[in-house]
This record gives sequence, structure tokens and C-alpha cells, in this order.
Amino acid sequence: MRKLMVKQKAQKGQSASMEDYLEAIANLGEGRKVVRVKQISQMLGVKMPSVTSALRKLSEQELVEHERYGHIKLTREGNKVAPQCDSQT
Repeated sequence: MRKLMVKQKAQKGQSASMEDYLEAIANLGEGRKVVRVKQISQMLGVKMPSVTSALRKLSEQELVEHERYGHIKLTREGNKVAPQCDSQT
């Protein structure tokens, strides 16, 4: 069942793991001014280089804004996509 969900999500443009990152950024960003790589790493239980790699991909897709050693935030498009990810799980 999980494999089918992952395949369906990938067809919609985002892999399941990329959706997890978008959801984490959205959740951490609520009520905060700043989201950092370390917070995402801790929330998802992954290494910080994995987060950085995912952020690079999401940034290329213009879903997040991230400067090296800086803050992370969802773009306008990222804010549209993140709630859709959450509702599909």
C-alpha cells in the first residue's frame, strides 16, 4: 500500500520524502520566524547533509528559499504545495 502511495505522489511531482521535507518546514515555520536545517534534521530523524541536499532540490523547484547557513522558508508556491502534501497522507 505504501509503495502505491509513493508512486502516486511521485507522479504528482514530489516524492514522498520531498513531501516530508515540505511538511516539516511548514510545521516548524508555524509561529516561528526562523527554520533551520538542524530543526528539520531532528524532526525527520535524518542527517543534516540529507536535509541540505533535499533543500537544494526544493530550492531548484522554487518551493523553498534557503541560503547556505541561513534561514529556510517556503515560497508562495511551496505554501500552496505543503498543505496538499499533508492532506494526501
